[in-house]
Amino acid sequence: PSMSFVSGALKTTGAQSWFETKSGRLALAGKAASGGDTVEAGIRPEHFLIGAADDAIAIDVDVVEPTGSETHVYGSVGGDTVRAVFRDRLQVKPGDRLPVSVDPRNIHLFDKATGLPL
Repeated sequence: PSMSFVSGALKTTGAQSWFETKSGRLALAGKAASGGDTVEAGIRPEHFLIGAADDAIAIDVDVVEPTGSETHVYGSVGGDTVRAVFRDRLQVKPGDRLPVSVDPRNIHLFDKATGLPL
């Protein structure tokens, strides 16, 4: 499946690095190469997880498609279009803000200027 790309910046506090957007932040695995860099995070639709954690971002929901055992959510994070697929039926509707997190191992970072992976 294709990835959703979300713009943000790398932030580092001690040994922990974060990917920060206008709607929250996600913890990264290991220390980022350099804090403050503008990057894009690539996230596959099935890697979004429901739940408000300390390291969460919010999807502004535009469309919800229940498809049997899955729910497809289309919306935006900080103005960037995203698609998320959940293996559960969700009680979410257009206009909602859906807090989601992502396992740090499933966040793929790319240089915003060149598109090359970091």
